[in-house]
Amino acid sequence: MVLADLIAHGVGAIAKRVSGPGRPLGVVVAVLFLAVGPLSLGVGTLKAGGSRGVGKACPVQAMTRHLNRPPWAERSLTILASANFGPEIMYRTGHKVLGTLHHRNAAGILDSVRILSGADEAEARRLVSQRRVDLIVLCPGSGSDGYLLGRSGGPALYRRLEGGAAPGWLRQVDLPEELGQSFRLFEVVNLP
Repeated sequence: MVLADLIAHGVGAIAKRVSGPGRPLGVVVAVLFLAVGPLSLGVGTLKAGGSRGVGKACPVQAMTRHLNRPPWAERSLTILASANFGPEIMYRTGHKVLGTLHHRNAAGILDSVRILSGADEAEARRLVSQRRVDLIVLCPGSGSDGYLLGRSGGPALYRRLEGGAAPGWLRQVDLPEELGQSFRLFEVVNLP
């Protein structure tokens, strides 16, 4: 809307100042400059790597293929992952997810955040048990998990998992090399 307003003002200014056969050409040049200019500047910035918050890509489809193989395919599991990955995991596997942005499960999203961003391990463990989470999938450095990193000032579970310091009730699962470059997979073990 802002860009459309800017273009309208630019066209109006040209129409006031330029008359005759040069007016249509001036309007076209102004519209192209105002419409394409900011877009090409943004694309150039992304290509140069100057965009913050845009991280590496997470090949979620490849992860879902892995989750469709034994031992994970033998039963329906509940997976805690970024809510951004939830729809893809649900669509491509027989598994459930704790949170996804494409339905009204706000409680699942909030519990995902409480589990991974909290510093209270007992609370995280209680929620994992209550929600019957079987697997935790992380894609560190992607930007898709940014809201899970924690603001508590303490050692968020996400940060601990990212650093390889899983608590005793989680076991890190070895992944094939192509997946291990992007993802961390943890299996919930030793819960009552």
